[in-house]
Amino acid sequence: MVDNEQAQAAVLAPLYEADPEAAGLVLQAAKDTGKLSAAPLTEAARDLGLLPRAAVEPAPKPTPPAPTSPTYAVNRLAFADAYKVLAPKRIEQLVQEDPGTVLEQVDAIEAEITKVQRRVDAARKAARNAIEAKS
Repeated sequence: MVDNEQAQAAVLAPLYEADPEAAGLVLQAAKDTGKLSAAPLTEAARDLGLLPRAAVEPAPKPTPPAPTSPTYAVNRLAFADAYKVLAPKRIEQLVQEDPGTVLEQVDAIEAEITKVQRRVDAARKAARNAIEAKS
C-alpha cells in the first residue's frame, strides 16, 4: 500500500500546492468512482481540466482559451461536482440520509442551470447576430 499512497501523493501534491480546493475536488471525484488510487485521481484531474490528457489519447477538439481567472478551475470543478451529485445512485443514497438537504441542493443546482441556460441562449443569439451581420 505504500506504493499506492506514494503514487496518490505524486498526483495530488502538485494540485494541492497550486490550489488546495481543486485538489480536494479531485480527491472527492476519485472517491466517487469507488477506486482510490493514482489512476482515478489522474483521470479525475484530467476530466476537470487540471492535467493534460495522456499522449496516447486522441487530441481533444479545439476549445476557446480558458479564462485566466484563478476561479475558473474551481467553478469548473464545482459544476462537475454538482453533476455527480445528481447521479441516480447518489440521489437514492442522499434521499435516504436527508431528503430535506437533497431538496435544497437540487434547488440550488437548478438555479445554477438556469443561469447557465441564459448564458447559452445569449451566446447563441450573439453568434446568430454576428452571422447575419456578415451576410
